[in-house]
Amino acid sequence: MAAPLVIAHAAAAGEAPANTLAGVRAALESADAVEIDLRLCADGAPVLLHDETLERATDLSGPVREASLARLARADAGGGEPVPALDEALALVAGRMAVFCELKAAPARRDECEALLDAVLAVVRRRGAEGWTALHSFDRALVERARRLAPDVEAAFIAQPPPPVELEALCARAAAHGVGAISLRREATDARAVATARRHGLRLWVWTADEPAHWRRLALDGADGIATNHPARLRAWLRSR
Repeated sequence: MAAPLVIAHAAAAGEAPANTLAGVRAALESADAVEIDLRLCADGAPVLLHDETLERATDLSGPVREASLARLARADAGGGEPVPALDEALALVAGRMAVFCELKAAPARRDECEALLDAVLAVVRRRGAEGWTALHSFDRALVERARRLAPDVEAAFIAQPPPPVELEALCARAAAHGVGAISLRREATDARAVATARRHGLRLWVWTADEPAHWRRLALDGADGIATNHPARLRAWLRSR
């Protein structure tokens, strides 16, 4: 059985401030892929931030969508790290690992969701990153739109723990729309979930697992990739098996 991919969750949030270029650099040292959270700022540029507001991740306050790119570049997102734009992150990675872009937008605000997807795709194409980026979201309709607009860019549905019947339907929907993977919470993943994904020709990513006991179980279950805040530890554990 192949070893699971090492995915640096929130740009290796356990090794550097979350969603920063310092985290991306840490991920480059040990991970196969880096997962980043993306939102639109006031200038319409995708930036690396998880929350809808700035208080938890930075020394600023207010909605991300009202903050300019210049203001975010002066913010402290931890350890003196600014809030980076997607363009900066892709320039740093330069194809050396995969970049999983989680699109963070409220499904009720369809215009904002679609604007975020369009902006992300524009950056991906400008950087020639189609072959090493992927578009992930809890918003199924947004992922399906991504497949229509950019069939050359990989995509995944993210899901909270669904019961088996719903997981079957989710996988069938993914396969029908050319979505190549599903991303499940660790607690929802077992050998049966992996088998369901495989039956539909999908890969299965798992989030977020930070303990060896979790890694062991997920590797035995056959997960294709494990998202962790500590990619260097997971890499060392895989090498020691």
